[in-house]
Amino acid sequence: MFLIEVALTLVAALIAVLRPWLVNRKLEVPERSLALLSQRPCLAVVLVGFIGVFSRVAVLPWLPIPSPGIADEFGHLLAADTFAHFRVTNPTNPMWLHFENLSAIQRPTYASKYPPGQGLFLAFGEVVFGHPFWGVCLSIGLMCAAICWALQGWVSPKWAIIGGLLAVVRLGTFSYWANSYWGGAVAAIGGALVFGALPRIKAEQKVWHASVMALGLGVLANSRPYEGLLLSLPVLVYVLFFLLKVRPEKRVRVVCRVALPMVAVLTLAFAAMAYYCWRITGSPIRTPYQVAQNTYYPTPLFVFQPLPRLQNYQNAVFADDFAHWEFPAYHASREHPLLVAEIKIIHFWLFFFGPTLSLPCAALLFALPYGYSWKNLSTETRQLLTITVISLVGMLLPLFFNPGYIAPLTVVIYILLIKAMCRLRLWKVNGQLVGAALVHASLALCVLLIVVRVLAAPLHLSLYGARTWCSRDFQLTDRANLLFTLSRLDKDQLVIVHHPKIRLSAGEWIFNDADIDKAKVIWARDMGPQKNAELISYFKDRQVWLLEPDAGPANISRYPN
Repeated sequence: MFLIEVALTLVAALIAVLRPWLVNRKLEVPERSLALLSQRPCLAVVLVGFIGVFSRVAVLPWLPIPSPGIADEFGHLLAADTFAHFRVTNPTNPMWLHFENLSAIQRPTYASKYPPGQGLFLAFGEVVFGHPFWGVCLSIGLMCAAICWALQGWVSPKWAIIGGLLAVVRLGTFSYWANSYWGGAVAAIGGALVFGALPRIKAEQKVWHASVMALGLGVLANSRPYEGLLLSLPVLVYVLFFLLKVRPEKRVRVVCRVALPMVAVLTLAFAAMAYYCWRITGSPIRTPYQVAQNTYYPTPLFVFQPLPRLQNYQNAVFADDFAHWEFPAYHASREHPLLVAEIKIIHFWLFFFGPTLSLPCAALLFALPYGYSWKNLSTETRQLLTITVISLVGMLLPLFFNPGYIAPLTVVIYILLIKAMCRLRLWKVNGQLVGAALVHASLALCVLLIVVRVLAAPLHLSLYGARTWCSRDFQLTDRANLLFTLSRLDKDQLVIVHHPKIRLSAGEWIFNDADIDKAKVIWARDMGPQKNAELISYFKDRQVWLLEPDAGPANISRYPN
């Protein structure tokens, strides 16, 4: 798929350069339609959000509701199930040793280790529509709408719509953000609220805009705390300097309209976060993620930190897995930091830009006049680029990376991309609007690639590998199919899973509902005959199975007495 995108991008660039008038004329009508819609900015935001939801639903025949397969997904789904039962956390099960996994903590309470942002959206889908996937669709729609709204504060209304629709095409249809339960869209919503409010606060100083910025900061803190902090600190510093520059006679009024609403909203947000942590861990300042990190992980969060003490695991599978996964990654990051940083940057580029959206950025380098430098950029553009660099450098410090980690930066990327397109449109070669043709060709190619992706199956295109706009993560369909079968049997079921060697981040079978005792199907880890007997005795009214997922096709049989 990547090579096809490269080839189509080269062809589109060649046509735009050789026949710019043809490309511009063909796309003149849809551009005029967007110009008419841009006259009603509120309607445009709502419409972009609706298209974001509809686009994901429309591709269900080619990309059906996903089955979770990554440990992170199971953690968010546990949070969703907990919230769907109107609880913050769950009591520790007496048989908790059999239920350990890397996405949840078992003590002092049983809960997801992740911040609650993604789980709340999934819980909404589960409660209102009967399945957490519809919460994913809602988050996608809100993300696209929020990006459109944010862009309205930075570029013209027409280009704000184009940016919102670009997010629909690149992020809202076939990306893993829309095809898994990992998240990405929620953190992107937070970033969009923050950066959408920023220029509005500078222009109008309304209570509403300050409250929206604070809400966005709260969303970031409850979805991607570390990356959200990298993004939030420069913004808060900018707001502080803005308040200090206000004339003394207006300062009190501006502070009352900007600072006080932000402090009030953030106080509520942090109070809720403290309560959430207290209910789960017993401390308002100790997060579930910290508990999980200290309990299970033998490696630190950041590459510059030394290795902590080795963990003592009740389940040997954890130690075996980390020996083949965490330790090699840690040592590779320490011994080859430049190579690992390069890989992370390539993954970032593949997901957010790829060949298609790199076209207008690369062309702009030729379109800028000779001698153009950093000083020639507008103050706003310099600020956005500085924030981008800070976030990207911060992205290199954690041990692991995927594009969802950098999701708070999404709106900044789109602001800079749209600004680049607007500037490129002015480029003329021999009196021809070559720049406008390159922009039009890039946007049209994004839509064309959706068609190519729909035809991926008959064209036998590979969709695995690095995560791009059309990537698909590992899905544990065998587990989903078995769960479907067992849940329709008369008796409640207990499945004891025996897998001596398996990567727990992808292919984890041990995941249970929030209320384990009442679940129709319980998944338990094999811990030997004696402890298994205790487990079976505790769940004495259940039909017991032994599952061996590593035996080629997963093999399930009645548990031997």
